[in-house]
Amino acid sequence: MAEESEIVRKSKKFKGVSKKNEVEGSEILALEGADNLEINNIIDDIEDYLKNSIQSQNNQTATLPPVIKFNKNWMLSVTELSCQLWCEKQVEYTLLTGRKRVTEEMEEGIKRHEELELEDHDLVEVEVETEEDYLGLKLLNSIILLEQLQETGKCRELWLFDTIENYTFSGIIDQLTIAMHRHTKEKCVIISDTKTRKTKRDPSLSQIQGASLQVQLYCIMLEDTKNGKVNFAKLYESLNCDKYAPFKAVELIPEGCLANLQKRYLRAFKKLPKVSKMMNLEYEHEGTVFRKSEVDLRKENILLTVNYLCTFWDGLREADHVKKNESWKCKLCQFKDECTVTPLIRDRTQ
Repeated sequence: MAEESEIVRKSKKFKGVSKKNEVEGSEILALEGADNLEINNIIDDIEDYLKNSIQSQNNQTATLPPVIKFNKNWMLSVTELSCQLWCEKQVEYTLLTGRKRVTEEMEEGIKRHEELELEDHDLVEVEVETEEDYLGLKLLNSIILLEQLQETGKCRELWLFDTIENYTFSGIIDQLTIAMHRHTKEKCVIISDTKTRKTKRDPSLSQIQGASLQVQLYCIMLEDTKNGKVNFAKLYESLNCDKYAPFKAVELIPEGCLANLQKRYLRAFKKLPKVSKMMNLEYEHEGTVFRKSEVDLRKENILLTVNYLCTFWDGLREADHVKKNESWKCKLCQFKDECTVTPLIRDRTQ
């Protein structure tokens, strides 16, 4: 799957969102029967991770910040941050080699997400010629999906962005629903994410950490956008876009330019009900959900974590690697034979 920060090439086709012809009107209720995720334990684990990682640094700094070295242009995806929590060294090797391992489970997850997306809305191919078209299509897709959310109470695969720690982050929220809050009885927007598992095996703590970071960061981004606290100037700079340049894609020409879509995008988010501070995680196997968890927003901790993860991209520290008690991760890694810091190698040399 292409990174969110990828700059478009000439005449490349992208997916455009089209509403379903028939709107299924049904009341959306808050998720019941979900286990409350032991978020306090996860928060403590993340804080320990940060503490241990900082202590393990050896005062060496990269000569060129990775954000520049790898042409990120100060734009990162939420998924990249989640991958850093799993193993930052693996992220670094992927950037250096261009090799990205796609497991059977990952392929199944991508396929399942596509199936769920097509159940939610139709997709059409749109040919884009400029960076402005590329971004315009994303903004227009989000506007259409938010309109659908207001009409039906549900939408999937919503793109959004935000600026944190001088970085522009982009991401795709798996699912949004409008529901009645169980306690306040007020309408609210709930973020949900579905994770596909190869077997009915509960996710590891590391996997839960990554998923928890994702949905909490999406919550922050969604609320910032609803409140109009997003930096479009920074987004345009990151993607090298002129907001007044006329669109060239046929589907976008009626919108004029990015400046026009920017206003529509912000209005669409502003109309949303209150954003719930509780997110849902679902784990499914072969189309059947076998575990549901709820994640409470811990904003200060998430921003602290994002701040630390960004120091890698700033070139202020070396990439973290997994500790000995998590060496099982290395057995799944395609770089295990060439990695110089894997605990597996240390075990063999002792």
